[in-house]
Amino acid sequence: MLEQAPPVCLELHRVSMSFGGQPVLKDINLVVREGEIVGLIGPNGAGKTMLFNLIAGVYHASQGSIRYRGQETTRWPPHRLCHAGLARTFQVPRPFPEMTALENVLLGLMFGKIDGPAADAAKEQAGELLALVGLDHKTDTPAGKLTLSEQRRLEVARALATRPHLLLLDEIAAGLSPQAVGQVARLVKKLHRQGINLMIIDHFLNLTLKVCHRLVALDEGEIIMAGEPGQVIRHPEVVAAYLGTRE
Repeated sequence: MLEQAPPVCLELHRVSMSFGGQPVLKDINLVVREGEIVGLIGPNGAGKTMLFNLIAGVYHASQGSIRYRGQETTRWPPHRLCHAGLARTFQVPRPFPEMTALENVLLGLMFGKIDGPAADAAKEQAGELLALVGLDHKTDTPAGKLTLSEQRRLEVARALATRPHLLLLDEIAAGLSPQAVGQVARLVKKLHRQGINLMIIDHFLNLTLKVCHRLVALDEGEIIMAGEPGQVIRHPEVVAAYLGTRE
């Protein structure tokens, strides 16, 4: 008997996006199943962050449909998706710089779900999330005084505060040292063990190859290859896209 595939968490069907008549994403078909870590790779301008923006409701697709956990979410706004369990980080960290690390995470706990915890419980949970990402020693530090690596981990903690079922991580390892990338990889694996599904954008492949079950390669708004990580990065079209020689 064939083993049944895990249920679908996220499905994009023929999703396209245009600005001013110029196509940014073209006919994207993509599935993320329960229990998966899926990486989005591709050169600058491939459309990776725009795809995250459509999934997270920042923009709405010009064509096609997006379904999250069986519901049609193509036109849902970000706050509704957040309440449903979909969270994201941003390529450029966006903390409230004058607020402490703890206060930044508290915002996610109090407003990320309709049934947010009471104040005392929220403070305890915020401390636990900061400890999870290795920032428990920075609880009272203003977010604007954290290093880039620390701000990226704070982004993850704030996203986790919304209790996501699917977490979109946008370039959280960009510009980090090999040691810091290793720390992020261990964090991603820990989140996966806790039952969180993940999609990761990684331009330089320094994180995705460590943690992802599958890679989806984009170039000029199109999926050019998808599959097992080693297979994808060796594919001639993917190599050509990164070298800037793909026709």
